[in-house]
Amino acid sequence: APSVVDFHSYNGRHNCIRILGSKISKDLQKKAKEVVTTAIRILGMQHCAAHTELYITTSGEVKIIEIASRTGGFRPKMYQVAYGLSLSDQLLKAVLSKDVKVRKSLKQYIAVTDFYAESEGVLTAVNGFDLLEKDESVLSPLMDKIGAIVGPAALGYASVAKFYIVGKTYKEVLEKAHYYQDTLKIIVR
Repeated sequence: APSVVDFHSYNGRHNCIRILGSKISKDLQKKAKEVVTTAIRILGMQHCAAHTELYITTSGEVKIIEIASRTGGFRPKMYQVAYGLSLSDQLLKAVLSKDVKVRKSLKQYIAVTDFYAESEGVLTAVNGFDLLEKDESVLSPLMDKIGAIVGPAALGYASVAKFYIVGKTYKEVLEKAHYYQDTLKIIVR
């Protein structure tokens, strides 16, 4: 079953926040599901995972960026925390032609936030990273190694830091993500 994850940018920074459960309107969720379902049917994809990336134009059109048969990266942990759902278990059931039951009741909200360097260079520090390790609402904070070559996402570089934020409300998670976007500073030379 297709799901929708909200994406946000903040204060013009080139960082990415993805939040689950979504606050996108039901109408837009329906449009996204129709686009994904049609694409999967046209491609003849069956008994596999389908990761479909979409973007929404300013006029509300849903466009496909890519379709891939994978569920890796940050997604499994997000679904486990938000819905108590194991994507691996669901994929195995689909491959074995067993019933796939998707729990739709949200346990809590979760965001994954990626931080990118604003310029190319050698990573010398991520100021404020120690705050993540002390924050109980932050899960799995990861940071690139000091000395790594880093740069902006627009130039194809990977994120320098990534972590999850959990909370009881959408607003709580979004505000915490914005707090860290203001607080963390990636230093390159």
